[in-house]
Amino acid sequence: MLDGLPLVAAMGGKLDDIKAIRTRCLAAGIPVLVGCPGGGGGLGTKTHLLVEEDDVPAVAALLSADWHDSLAREGLAPATRDVSACPACGATGELTADGECPDCGLVLG
Repeated sequence: MLDGLPLVAAMGGKLDDIKAIRTRCLAAGIPVLVGCPGGGGGLGTKTHLLVEEDDVPAVAALLSADWHDSLAREGLAPATRDVSACPACGATGELTADGECPDCGLVLG
């Protein structure tokens, strides 16, 4: 489905973690691949979740829902508008007016 299309890295991480997120994305109807940006080979156990750029917000929404569920299970309040580190990409700083990470678009607020 994604063969030959330009893809971007929606996130990176440990191979097993990215494979689990790939399974969840596919189940949610979001076409994704596991690999390295630009088709290069990776080293070690880290890799990336590759998607069409238009699908990055859908992946971010899926991860945001996971994050909010995790907070609820732990009895914690959601993050404030000033985020110490985005759980998806690690970016720091103020969220956008829509409550999104300014780097990856993950909805946090």
